[in-house]
Amino acid sequence: MNKIVATIRRLPLSVALAAGLVFALGQPPFELWWLALPALICPFVLMQDLSGSRQSFWLGWCFGFGYFFLSLFWITEPFLVDAARHGWMAPFAAFFMAGGLALFWGGAFALATTMRVGSLGLIALWTLAEVLRSLVFTGFPWGLIGYSLAPLPLVQWAAIVGSFGLTAMALALAALASRSRLGVLSALLIAAGLWVGGVIIQPKAQDLTGRPVVRVVQPNIPQDKKWDPEYRRLFFDRLLALSAAEPAPDVTLWPETALTVLLHQADPFLEAMSAVSPGGDLIFGVQRLVDGQFYNSAVQMDAEGHLTASYDKHHLVPFGEYMPLSGLFDQLGISGLVGFPAGFSAGVGPQVIKTAAGIALPLICYEAVFARDLRGTVRPDYVVHLTNDGWFGTGGGPAQHLMQARLRAIEFGLPVVRSANTGISAMIDPAGRILDHLPIAAEGYLDAALPRAVSPTFYARVADWPVIIFCLMALGLAGIRRRSAR
Repeated sequence: MNKIVATIRRLPLSVALAAGLVFALGQPPFELWWLALPALICPFVLMQDLSGSRQSFWLGWCFGFGYFFLSLFWITEPFLVDAARHGWMAPFAAFFMAGGLALFWGGAFALATTMRVGSLGLIALWTLAEVLRSLVFTGFPWGLIGYSLAPLPLVQWAAIVGSFGLTAMALALAALASRSRLGVLSALLIAAGLWVGGVIIQPKAQDLTGRPVVRVVQPNIPQDKKWDPEYRRLFFDRLLALSAAEPAPDVTLWPETALTVLLHQADPFLEAMSAVSPGGDLIFGVQRLVDGQFYNSAVQMDAEGHLTASYDKHHLVPFGEYMPLSGLFDQLGISGLVGFPAGFSAGVGPQVIKTAAGIALPLICYEAVFARDLRGTVRPDYVVHLTNDGWFGTGGGPAQHLMQARLRAIEFGLPVVRSANTGISAMIDPAGRILDHLPIAAEGYLDAALPRAVSPTFYARVADWPVIIFCLMALGLAGIRRRSAR
């Protein structure tokens, strides 16, 4: 054991990079948590021998680069849909995405060394770095450290502390285990207690007899053919056929951009859709043109065929739906994946709609990644998540997206219903259980009874403030300890 530790300390950056790659195996589709969580101990061990902020920065950066490069490698998939135009960007996207996100981790490590706040301070700074990357440039909280706990009962603590709290929890256990053999034993005992606690606080499975039924449609339309006019009628007829089974449900969901025409041009399609679900609502994804601005929208049709509500996506994907610094990129001849020259416009913010199954909060694609996008409205009865993960292939991207939808259900105590073009469509209960699903790259539909929402969770009431305050207090305590040691 001592020889292994000595070898690790001689090659800190190489070992950090390798440990980051191993830590990535905790994310879907691998979910090898038993391998990933020990890898999180490695940077804490390596930090014990470093005194310079530059060395610490590169240590954190290398660990982050390895982690983000492997766990987010699916980011290359959208560039390969139209490989002739965008394929050259794929390797740059993988490298710069991983390198850019790793800057947050490198900065946390450098600050911990500069401030001389030890492992306690590193836990706080690393957690705050994760909060920061969820905010900067509209944020990208994909692959949070706490998500490595998603396959375990410990994930139920998200109902109290949220995903950033899970991150602090995972880091604290890793830091404790890095100190000594006694630290390893202590970390295991605490983890066991948290495991049991997670089982206890998990909401019980519900009797769903008599509950409203939601039909989730998954047409499995290939992204490279989705917008081809020659296939438009074929794919639309597929959506109709999957939606027409008897008995009719209370609500039918179609995925993001299910219609491949603009809403004001869709009258012939809307007429056919009005007969899809007699007695219930149909919620479908479509693009809208309003006053010269394009919106990525979810629209509700009632049983009589009237369009009764709409929601415009407000949290847009950088480079996918709009171009940040568009003037600069125009000069470089880089257009990203934006479908329109000016990109999409953002909606006004979260909104609820009344459906035959209760009050629903629509989220479109990327918005389910952000816990804050479930706030700002009256408390809904359930969350509707329309997405087109056909952009992300059949590997880690769709599986990670589903896992994050599970976290939103746990954090807020709300059922989440997903309709994903190519999968993974699912009915998720307020405890994060997947009650039913359609596998990736499968065509079909499922009818699932809608669970009841549970009482608002502690996290739903207080958001991330307790975790942020805890991190700031931990930094203060670490500073006091440093001065006392002097």
